[in-house]
Amino acid sequence: MTDSKHIARALEDQPTWKNKGLPDLRALTSVEPSPPLLPGADSVQQAVRLLRQALGVAEGGWADVETPAGPVRINDASLPHVVEKRQDQRERFAHFVLPTLRSPNEVWSVKYDYGSRRNRYIRLFGGSKYDLLVMVKVEPDGSVFWNMMQRDRKGMNAFRTGELIFKAL
Repeated sequence: MTDSKHIARALEDQPTWKNKGLPDLRALTSVEPSPPLLPGADSVQQAVRLLRQALGVAEGGWADVETPAGPVRINDASLPHVVEKRQDQRERFAHFVLPTLRSPNEVWSVKYDYGSRRNRYIRLFGGSKYDLLVMVKVEPDGSVFWNMMQRDRKGMNAFRTGELIFKAL
């Protein structure tokens, strides 16, 4: 178990997309169009309201999402943590989350220090400069911690490590 000051780190020396003979993401030409970006919020509270609306999460509740790697529960209690770094304005990408979880291009199970695992859901979207990575860690109670990162496709390849548990490409 991690302490509150420890940031979980992916273990090195895990298989990669190259080890598995998978194509470079930059070679893919068929991708779905990007959903619209939301406006950035002025506060954590406003950002959480935007997330609740986009993700279908009631205040104090959760949303269950079926994914190719199994069910994921997005808890309202985890939303403030997702948007606490205001300079990132992650709420702008809320419309990317459900399509990424429901129809990922790939899902990777990644080993982290302290014996934990996190699933990385990768979905590519066209029509914008960046693609989106949604990384989900399922907690023992079924809730999830998730993070969204935007990268160009070359940078996205770096997240394709661990055990490939779903592939739609």
